[in-house]
Amino acid sequence: MMHRIAGCLTAIITPMSRDLVVDCEGLGRLVDFQVEQSVSGIVAVGTTGESPTLDWGEHNKVLALIHESINGRCLTVGGTGSNSTREALKATEYASEVGVKSILLVDPYYNGPSSIEIRREYVEPIAKKFPEIQFVPYVIPGRTGTQLLPQDLAILHSELPNVNAVKEATGNLDNMKRARYEKALGMTVLHVVDKLRNSETPIPTNTSCALSQKLCIETWLHDDNEPWKEIVIQTLKEILSREGKR
Repeated sequence: MMHRIAGCLTAIITPMSRDLVVDCEGLGRLVDFQVEQSVSGIVAVGTTGESPTLDWGEHNKVLALIHESINGRCLTVGGTGSNSTREALKATEYASEVGVKSILLVDPYYNGPSSIEIRREYVEPIAKKFPEIQFVPYVIPGRTGTQLLPQDLAILHSELPNVNAVKEATGNLDNMKRARYEKALGMTVLHVVDKLRNSETPIPTNTSCALSQKLCIETWLHDDNEPWKEIVIQTLKEILSREGKR
């Protein structure tokens, strides 16, 4: 049975020393801090984790260290996406070997494949090879120059039960509505919040993780119920106030 994703999942940073090597001790402390703040999960080596600037040896080392440090205290989601299906397969195989059960697959960047090609030649072969692993396609066209469309996502979900969530970062309301429709079919939709009103304000879960977790859980539990809105507004104010003092 696949893990049900809910709450706040922090895309954790990868700390580096002054001589540009991974600060393993610092990374372990960051993981402990996140777990102590009761986040639902940690995303290892996503783009926030410097994956584009790490070589694959460093990438695998960081993923293994984070998963080991978590030690079952919350969910580990490993970033193994690439613009090469072969590379993504190899990275996912390593993640599987160290025990990671949830994988984030960013759309193949720069190459510009169509949505059908992303489905048929990227997500599908990887998800088929590892049926015991949960896959979360990461749709972020502003960074990749391409996009897995909701229609192809629906096909993947109908044919492959281990593709049961999506990280939605298009910023396109129509696309989000279609993704929400897929949620009704049993998919979990993870939203990336990077805009509040007219300002470019990231939700800084690396530092305000307890408040971000509270925000996500309240939203998930109450959905369209009116009383939660005031809780959400107050939580956002706390986050922004805290970050403004840094």
